[in-house]
Amino acid sequence: MKKSNKARKYSSELLNNLIAEISPLEFQQTKEKMILASRIGQLMAQKGIKKVELAKKLNKRPSEITKWLSGTQNITLDILTMISFALGVEISSLFVKEEKQYNLGATSSFLTSVKEPK
Repeated sequence: MKKSNKARKYSSELLNNLIAEISPLEFQQTKEKMILASRIGQLMAQKGIKKVELAKKLNKRPSEITKWLSGTQNITLDILTMISFALGVEISSLFVKEEKQYNLGATSSFLTSVKEPK
């Protein structure tokens, strides 16, 4: 039996109440960080570069790479420049806005299932 890897949509009143307490700016910041992290992960996969390899190229610990790819870290321009250099891409390619290109998995489901704060 083939198992589906599709993310399930999840919604609850508690979750929606928590989201309602977040400002629209905070919501957008979180969403953009997750999209950026997903894009970096996508480029790594395209280039066949694992977290450990990227960590070595950047002289960082693999745990730092994991934090960046979680979408919860605020990544500086210097770090983004290092990442793009290590991946052999222009930094602007990290900011491609076509969201359908991203495989956000549960993150995508989460972001589309909750209502943006007002």
